[in-house]
Amino acid sequence: MWENTSYSLGLYAYGVSAEEFNRVSASIREAGYSVTTETLLQNKTSWLARSSTVFYCHSDGEEKAKELANSLTKLTGTKFEFAIDLELAVVKAKKADFVCPLCGERVGKHF
Repeated sequence: MWENTSYSLGLYAYGVSAEEFNRVSASIREAGYSVTTETLLQNKTSWLARSSTVFYCHSDGEEKAKELANSLTKLTGTKFEFAIDLELAVVKAKKADFVCPLCGERVGKHF
């Protein structure tokens, strides 16, 4: 299994206090993940998942996403799902400079 430091995460939330959001963010960082963006939204946006979800954009990330979802469920008391986000994967694959952090290959090669 890949080390947590191999993963970059974006954290988005709404409907939670700033204190809870900061607690989750700190926990993710303490676990060794790199948080590249984090936003506590005032309202739910159309692109946000319907329920608490850890998305991954490469099949090699499924086990790590499941592990993180379980950790977040224990931390928050809210059930976190995990799912592949093919739309994100395709967007990243189209970027000429995006290289998979897991295998070092261009992501487009995997899809």
